[in-house]
Amino acid sequence: MLKVIGSQWSNILLRIVSALVLTPFMIHYIGAEGYGAWVFLNAVVGYLSMLQGGLPASSLRHLSEKLGVKDYQGFNDTLASSLSLFTGMSAVMLAVAGVLIAISDLVYEAPPSWAFDGRVAFFLATLAIAVTLISNALMTVLEAHDAYLSRNLAEMSGTLVRTGLTVGLVLWRPTLTLVAVAVLAGELVTLVMLAAMIRRRFVEVRIGFAGRDRATMRSLFSFSVVVFLLAMGARISYKTDALVIGAALPMDAVSVYSVANTLALYLSRLVNGVAEPLMPKATKMRKRGAEDELRVLFLKWSKVCMSIGLMIGLFLMFLGHAFIAWWINPSFGERVGGVMRILVGSFIFMLPTSAIGFRFLLGLTRPTNMAVTYVAAGVLNLGISAVLVGRFGLVGVAIGTAVPNVLLALVVVQLSCKELGVSLSRYFAHVVVKPVIASIPIGALLLFLERVLPVTKLWGLVVAGVLHLIAFGMLWVLFVYHRDPYLDLRARLVGRLRRA
Repeated sequence: MLKVIGSQWSNILLRIVSALVLTPFMIHYIGAEGYGAWVFLNAVVGYLSMLQGGLPASSLRHLSEKLGVKDYQGFNDTLASSLSLFTGMSAVMLAVAGVLIAISDLVYEAPPSWAFDGRVAFFLATLAIAVTLISNALMTVLEAHDAYLSRNLAEMSGTLVRTGLTVGLVLWRPTLTLVAVAVLAGELVTLVMLAAMIRRRFVEVRIGFAGRDRATMRSLFSFSVVVFLLAMGARISYKTDALVIGAALPMDAVSVYSVANTLALYLSRLVNGVAEPLMPKATKMRKRGAEDELRVLFLKWSKVCMSIGLMIGLFLMFLGHAFIAWWINPSFGERVGGVMRILVGSFIFMLPTSAIGFRFLLGLTRPTNMAVTYVAAGVLNLGISAVLVGRFGLVGVAIGTAVPNVLLALVVVQLSCKELGVSLSRYFAHVVVKPVIASIPIGALLLFLERVLPVTKLWGLVVAGVLHLIAFGMLWVLFVYHRDPYLDLRARLVGRLRRA
């Protein structure tokens, strides 16, 4: 499990480093308006990608079931059906993109300097997402075999290609079209590597369309509809803000908000990287009837995710604006301070439930209630943001995201605890109480460090980060996880020291 989590985090951290490099680079060479246009285009393309619905999760669940009983013929037939659906969705996506390009002047007035370039970039970015859909089908093959290391290696290779090409092409000619070319090239590299790895490692797997059947495709599609609603709610919640801001505020405001939102989302991805491999484990435990093991797994990893979220999130809440001031420029840091605190605070509250509760419900049930909740949260997010953006600006949009996050967390924890037979009092006592208490002195320390250190300089940030990690580690070992029934860090540490 630790190797899987390590590879997951390596993949995510590489993407974070890529974003840390490319965001200020693009703002400098393309300009805040150009980068805002790129973020806006990606928000639209992101909605097109939702045409895949919940096919990745549905495909993974069906493939895992076939693999569990060593039905390789059924596995290949399911993969063929899955590939057919993914390919069809890719074709539909490109057709819709063509229509949107044709009517773009009627629905959105783009800056003249970005009009033609934006249309070409939009089509290429859509083509990149279409390639990603095919890659998603192949990724489920590796995930079903627990080959997360191979999957992450393929994704990391694509990220490196995309990052390197973006820098090289933008230095040559700073246009959105060339940025989109770099993204497309990265996705193609990932696709080729995934196919090569599957052919080399799993000779019994057949990649193709032979063996597809309508019954399997209907079964895949049926489960994917529920997951699609979940994805739709998440998309509305976290990827629509750029559209709201772009419609009500200057385009450079999209860039400012995107920087803060990106850091909050990467916090979420780090925690989700821990939770992702738990879904197939939960499914297998339920099939074995190991309900006690399920509850232990749920409580143990919920607390782990809460701890990781607090470790990174508290630093971002108190010093995130200083990091952005160093990373981008001081004006960005001044404008995102309040936005960062609101967004990250709500993500910390939501992460244990959205990561662990979501994966468990997805692996154990047909989570219709959770899907409806996610959509309702997304609509509420959009509504509050649209109402508050005019009066409060970016802070209003952040509030529009934070309020549904908190409500969503409360609903999902109730649904997941009910499904697993865990009382809410037991959940909060184990997962929430000690970490929240320990967060109080950590927050006080970060406030003190902000006042005494030059945190807008790199060395000040590094010193603050190191002191934060030392204090956090000591509190979590000596207090939060002391005599924990599932993971006693102090006892484990003492045992290892004695053996050494």
